[in-house]
Amino acid sequence: MRSSSSLLNKAIKQLPIISSEDLKLSFDLYQPPTSVNTFFKPHDPIVYLHGFYGSKETNKLECKNLANLTHTQVYALDFRNHGDSQHALPFDYNTLTEDLVQFCHNQNLKKVNLVGFSLGAKVSLLTALKHPSLVNSAVIIENAPVANHSAIPLVQIAHDLLYQLIEREDKIPIYDTEWREKAHRILGEIVKNKALIQYLLKNLSNKFPKNHIIDYDEGYVHLKPPVRLFTKEIISSLFDWPIDELESGAKFDGPVKVIKGSFSNFINQAGINAYNEYFTNYSIDELKTSHLVLTERPQLCIQIISEFINHQRFSSN
Repeated sequence: MRSSSSLLNKAIKQLPIISSEDLKLSFDLYQPPTSVNTFFKPHDPIVYLHGFYGSKETNKLECKNLANLTHTQVYALDFRNHGDSQHALPFDYNTLTEDLVQFCHNQNLKKVNLVGFSLGAKVSLLTALKHPSLVNSAVIIENAPVANHSAIPLVQIAHDLLYQLIEREDKIPIYDTEWREKAHRILGEIVKNKALIQYLLKNLSNKFPKNHIIDYDEGYVHLKPPVRLFTKEIISSLFDWPIDELESGAKFDGPVKVIKGSFSNFINQAGINAYNEYFTNYSIDELKTSHLVLTERPQLCIQIISEFINHQRFSSN
């Protein structure tokens, strides 16, 4: 059996360096219901950005409901190295932000409402500060514009769980009709957090991967993200804040709704202070959840988001 270090080196060597201009992001588009009711005027589309080890599949139902409740198009993206998007370097906040801006350009989206969770939340915050003319409003779920390394352990646990799945000697064959149940049982033997297991299992696939997915074990259930690439250093960098990428005195004056889990440490007092520094028009809703707000309280979370989006539409008319 190959060592994990050799597998990691193999994955890194195979990962191409692709610019934002050349990268193709996979996405789903959710259309609002057709209506002759002119009360709902056209609105800037919503772009939903998932968290680390999430994808456009993670909250499909929530994105569909959001489109229906706001009568607005919802684009759900896969970041690079996630879902069905290409495996590529670099993987940092500045690159992910430029990927998003390039995607909007390619889709001819002049102004958008961003909804971001965790990793996607920080990308949304950076995009609003670097490209304020592109962003109408933002819903930020469980992150803040500040470095916060105290939240690393949860993400490291998630990474380790997925890593253990693909490095087991008794890997799950792709033809096993009970592969989902077996993967669920394996994770359940290691951790009892049902929300976390539910979140992580959406990374698994038993289908032959597309050409741009290069880090997988042929013949076995595999993970869509290149888990072997994500070292502790890369995971740690996700909890930094790229302050050097911002102009001095950068601010965003548009409306921002922040959603925080009361049992999570992703938004601490330093994060609140940073919101006060960068964002002049924000408010916070706190829900009784852990970090996985959308997984634990999906209906309430979508209600808050849709009411916020609709309020911005009607208040601007």
